[in-house]
Amino acid sequence: TKVRTFFVQWSQYYDTHDELGNLRNPDSSYFKTIQDALDLDNWLNWRKKWLAEKIVQTLPAKGQRKKGQRKGTYIGICHYADTKINTKTKKREHKENHIHTCVSFANAVEVEKAREFFEVSRKQNCMPVKNVKNVLEYMLHITAQAIQDHKHIYSEDELFSNFADQQEMLDYFH
Repeated sequence: TKVRTFFVQWSQYYDTHDELGNLRNPDSSYFKTIQDALDLDNWLNWRKKWLAEKIVQTLPAKGQRKKGQRKGTYIGICHYADTKINTKTKKREHKENHIHTCVSFANAVEVEKAREFFEVSRKQNCMPVKNVKNVLEYMLHITAQAIQDHKHIYSEDELFSNFADQQEMLDYFH
């Protein structure tokens, strides 16, 4: 299956820990120490830089871009205030910091190729998007279910993208 738009997620925990739960430096060329990578602002800035660089690479897709056309657009947000119920203690706990992004490519690509391209840890962290507006509402926690669940509502000002300005970004979603 080939699609153009994907919902992609990265977790700060999975970026800074190996499969055994040991601390690791995700990018020693960017972070001087592991502690730098554990800082939310440093990690978020690294992921933004990584995504911006990644999105200008050539994807394994057919067709040629028109002159001046972007290879893709993205919009993202860092969820730093999410909570979850611990199934063992039944108490509400802070959820690991994570980034949600919506990425649209100029050309359709195969889902598995996109998952490899984005280097996600699980299949459900890179899914095809059917409705971009629903993704934005989900990212901001303004869906009816999120409001009913009293989730933290994120501001539009917390969104980041490679659009020229915030108005262009919002026009895309409306």
